Amino acid sequence: IIENCILLHFASDNTSAQIAKTLNMSNRNCSRIVKNLLGKSVSKLVTEQRMHIAKALITKTDRQLCDIAESVGYKTYVAFFTAFKKHYGISPNLLRQ
Repeated sequence: IIENCILLHFASDNTSAQIAKTLNMSNRNCSRIVKNLLGKSVSKLVTEQRMHIAKALITKTDRQLCDIAESVGYKTYVAFFTAFKKHYGISPNLLRQ
């Protein structure tokens, strides 16, 4: 259920609240349970999902990077660029090349 919620709501601003609501529990309790079950925080799991989808879109489509950033839940390209480079160690531009 948790993984499905992340898949459905990874581009949302508040995925942890969505998961907590689905499981009918508080955000705090939900975060603790997710960390215990999956070994990672909700925010880490969401970032991983966003990066996975972004990487696929960058390598398999010709969509503009700013559109990809928005589609995976980032409000600005700069925030996406920073997160992508931190996650993969390479910029989205270099990956596309």
